[in-house]
Amino acid sequence: MIVAERKINTEDLISFEEIAKKHVAGEYLAIGNDGKSYNASYIPQYKPSGVMFFCIPADVEILGYLEIV
Repeated sequence: MIVAERKINTEDLISFEEIAKKHVAGEYLAIGNDGKSYNASYIPQYKPSGVMFFCIPADVEILGYLEIV
């Protein structure tokens, strides 16, 4: 398996609101303000707009998401 690194621009990130609007289950990378990425899963079954599950340190702010395809 090859892991490729690339610079992430904030223009590439999508918001939770955009993900919730699609309302389709999926896997994402949550990009934190610490420069790290965290695995995240969107689950649409929870009302009203679905939920995003991820595990991050409490002091990390999520800047946005990248969809894993």
